[in-house]
Amino acid sequence: MAVGVPSLYEVPAGLVGQIPGKEASLPWEYAYGGRTDELLAALGMGASQAFTAGQQIAIADLQSQPGQWVQKYFKQVSPYAGAEAALAAGKPIVEQAYAERQRQLEGEKDPLMARYQALLDELTRREGQDIGQNTLALAREYGKRGVPLSSGVYEQNVLEKTRPIREFYGAQGKEVGFEREDKLRELGNLLSMLPIEKAKELNMIDQQIANLKAKGASEQLQMAWEAYKFQREEYWKQQELDLKKQEYQLQYGSFDPSSGSLYDLFQSRINENKGTTTKKSLQSIVDSILGNMS
Repeated sequence: MAVGVPSLYEVPAGLVGQIPGKEASLPWEYAYGGRTDELLAALGMGASQAFTAGQQIAIADLQSQPGQWVQKYFKQVSPYAGAEAALAAGKPIVEQAYAERQRQLEGEKDPLMARYQALLDELTRREGQDIGQNTLALAREYGKRGVPLSSGVYEQNVLEKTRPIREFYGAQGKEVGFEREDKLRELGNLLSMLPIEKAKELNMIDQQIANLKAKGASEQLQMAWEAYKFQREEYWKQQELDLKKQEYQLQYGSFDPSSGSLYDLFQSRINENKGTTTKKSLQSIVDSILGNMS
């Protein structure tokens, strides 16, 4: 196997309890199709060892058939996967919040226009009321004097008396109009800034996720190296144990007590020492056999 930088993967739930050394036991959707010994060597597992829940596998050769199989079915591990998922889940919430804010601001426009129009209408009404009262009072005064209302003097006096009223309400109307325009401009600015603010907030989330990924990649690499080292050690220990078992079986026969091999071994040793067998020599036979098995 061409060893490179190892990557860490977690065993999927569908493979928990399955034994990669027994290819037929794998579910069809996880069928490997390659040499089982190569898969075991890449996974660092023994021939009878089953996958366990939460088990993490470090793969150093992702281009090999075992490496490609792991990449296809296993999930790559990130130490910050939970935080990344939580941040990513917050993006739709942010988008929804800004959409709701936009709806609220757009809904403010018509009521705002209506409120200021009501103020302008009220100013117009009061202006007309004040002008009417002043004109009526002046007409009565001219009537008492016997001056006809059609005279130019009356009309000139009416204009002089009502000019301050018109100027006052005209200034009030302009102020209300200016305030209305300011409020509408402010509302428009808020609406135009929403997409910018939303984009900034979403970008901030993406940056935080990217920072976690970068930090997690460094920690994941360290975890993968440690897991890979552990897998290699465990794998070679298993290989060494298998070799010892094979060597013992070749020398003394099967380990299966029902086969009678151990009994035959005892019997042969006793026959070799027939006539001189004592408790001490029998103990030495037991010690010798147990020593070979360990």
